[in-house]
Amino acid sequence: VTLPSGAWMALDGLGGVYQREADLLDLTGQVNIFSDIGYEAHSRAISLDFVLGTATSAEQVHGQGPFGVFESGGMEMDMEGNYVHLTQGVRMTVYPRANQRK
Repeated sequence: VTLPSGAWMALDGLGGVYQREADLLDLTGQVNIFSDIGYEAHSRAISLDFVLGTATSAEQVHGQGPFGVFESGGMEMDMEGNYVHLTQGVRMTVYPRANQRK
């Protein structure tokens, strides 16, 4: 999927439903999202709202990004990579110097 900014995301899941008029994609099964800026997330279900530019899940999620690794009971993320909001029992390992150049 190419986003309006030109960024891209690769998505896959065992099942899914696309609602054309609402521009919503609900992926189920083992869902994987990979972005061109180094984020990835994995869950049993993730909903993508292409109008709002968000990916959300109320299921357990694990993943990683330039900042470190995480596990949580849910998430909302901006598909452009501006934020990841983790909910419900968050566990993280943060690499404080991950974004610093040598």
